[in-house]
Amino acid sequence: MPAHHRAKMGMAYTLQLFNIFSSLTVKENLLLATYDIPEDEAKKRMEEVFQLFPRLKERLFQKAGTLSGGERQMLAISISLLRKPELMLLDEPTAGLAPKLAKEVFESIRQLGDQGYTIILAEQNAKGALEIGDEAVLIASGRIVAKGKASELLERKDLAKMYLGLI
Repeated sequence: MPAHHRAKMGMAYTLQLFNIFSSLTVKENLLLATYDIPEDEAKKRMEEVFQLFPRLKERLFQKAGTLSGGERQMLAISISLLRKPELMLLDEPTAGLAPKLAKEVFESIRQLGDQGYTIILAEQNAKGALEIGDEAVLIASGRIVAKGKASELLERKDLAKMYLGLI
């Protein structure tokens, strides 16, 4: 099935890299996501995005390519959010981010889950993902090594050292 059909069915995919138009401003990136949405609804959705990511509102007229890594991820997630998806697929949203920024991105993803968004998160920072997730599947070398409630996997001593960087 072509990607545009999936998008119309309510699926949004946020790439790990190359997920924004660097030469455009933050505002222009956001406007592209609302091209077929009535103007008043687009404004309402943008305000919702700015509540989640207030930094983006401060940087509306800044070239997206000059944003920090965390801000780029916030913009990429916002582009998906503007489409009001039923399912969000997030690919490594904290890859390459400083720990403080990664924590902010994880917190934003947790808030989205609390707001009712269904999110599938592919993430190498297993500990961070488990701290915000409901259910989880841990995969190593293409094999499932554990699955279940995220909080229970986080507590497992056998996984803690190997996958979670704990102990």
